Amino acid sequence: MLQFSFLSRVLVALILIGGVLVSLPNILPDRVRAHLPAWANQTVSLGLDLQGGSYLLLEVELDEVQKDKIESLMGDIRRGLRKARIGYTDLAASGDSVAVRILESSRYDEAKSVLQGLNPTLSSGLLAVGGREYDVNEPGSNRVVMQMTDSYKKQAK
Repeated sequence: MLQFSFLSRVLVALILIGGVLVSLPNILPDRVRAHLPAWANQTVSLGLDLQGGSYLLLEVELDEVQKDKIESLMGDIRRGLRKARIGYTDLAASGDSVAVRILESSRYDEAKSVLQGLNPTLSSGLLAVGGREYDVNEPGSNRVVMQMTDSYKKQAK
C-alpha cells in the first residue's frame, strides 16, 4: 500500500477545498451570489459554444471535388493502359471529362474494354438505378472520351 506523508495529505485536501470554493459561485443562484463579497463573486464566463451562440457552417467546394475525381480517373487510365501495354497519347482533362487517343487501331477495342473496367456502376442511392459513373463516347480517330454522368455528379454532391 502506498504511504503518503501527513503534509502531502493536508496539501491535497487544501487544494481540493480551494477548488470547490473558487467554483462555488458558478452554481449559486444570482440572489445568493449578490450577498457574497466581490472577491468571492467571480464566475467563469462561458464561451460562445456553451452559451449557444456558436454557429458553424461547412461548405463543400463541388468544383474541387469534381476536379479531384477527374484527376483520379486520369491516373487510373494511365495505370490501366500501361498495365495492358497499350500505347496512348493526348490524355487530357476538360471540365467534367477525360479524353485519350489510342495509338494502335488494332488494340482500340481492347483499350475500350480496359476503360470500361474503370467505369463502375453507381454504388448507392435512388440515383443509381444501374447507371455508370462516366459516359464513354467514341468521337472517332481512335479517341475515347469519358464524361461524368449527371447522376454521378448528383451523388458526389
